[in-house]
Amino acid sequence: MKSRAETAVVLFEHSLVRAGIGDLLHNAPEPIRDIIFVEETNQLLQVIVEEHPDIVILNFRLLPDNSVNFILHLRQHSRTVSPLLMCESYPLHLIASLQRAGISGCLSFTATAEEFHLTVSALRAGKSYFPQELLMQLLLSDGGRSEQVIPDILSRRELEVFCHVAGGMPTRNIAQKMELHPKTVNTYRYRVFEKLGVDNNVKLTHLALKHGLVNLGAYDSLKTRLE
Repeated sequence: MKSRAETAVVLFEHSLVRAGIGDLLHNAPEPIRDIIFVEETNQLLQVIVEEHPDIVILNFRLLPDNSVNFILHLRQHSRTVSPLLMCESYPLHLIASLQRAGISGCLSFTATAEEFHLTVSALRAGKSYFPQELLMQLLLSDGGRSEQVIPDILSRRELEVFCHVAGGMPTRNIAQKMELHPKTVNTYRYRVFEKLGVDNNVKLTHLALKHGLVNLGAYDSLKTRLE
C-alpha cells in the first residue's frame, strides 16, 4: 500500500523535543517534510480544520482532563487523521478508552528511533501500531478493543486459524478449508498460542469467547483491517 502521509502536526511544548521529533520525521525512510508544531490543544484543532494533516503526534500530558472526548472531537474534525499518542507510561484502561475513541498508535517517550519510524510507517499506510506488550495487555484486559488489537498481533493466516480453532473446527477440516497441510495448520496454531499467551485450544477458545471473536463472522470483520 502506498504511504499517504504528507503532513504531520506535533503537539509538544518543549522546543528541544519538537526539534528531535522533527528530525525523526525528516529522517524517516519516507520523510515527512511538512511538519506543523503547536503547543496547545486549541491550536491543534484549528490546524486540523485548516491544514487537514494526515498524522497528529500528541503529548499525552498536554491533553485535557477529558482526553477521550478530546480524541472523539478531533476525529469528528477529520476522519482520515491518524493520532499517535506519546506518554511516559501506559495507563491501561485510559489507553483502551482512547483506542476506542480513535487513536491509531501509542508510544513511550523511551521508544527507539526504529520504533518511532515503524509506528509512523504503519500510520502512513492507514494502519494502527501499538507496542507488542501494550497490545497483549489490551487484549487480556476487559477494556481492550479486540477487533483492533488482534489483527495487530496475528498475521492474516494466524488470524484465520485462530478463528477456526476457537470455533471448534478440527485441524484436518481447517487444512481442507484453507488448502494447507495439517502440519502447516498446527505450525500456525502454535504460533497463535505463543503470541496470545495460551498453551492449548481450550484457553484459546476461552480467550475468543471473552472477546466475542469465536465465529467466522468475527474473522470476516477483522480481516478487513488487514486489507
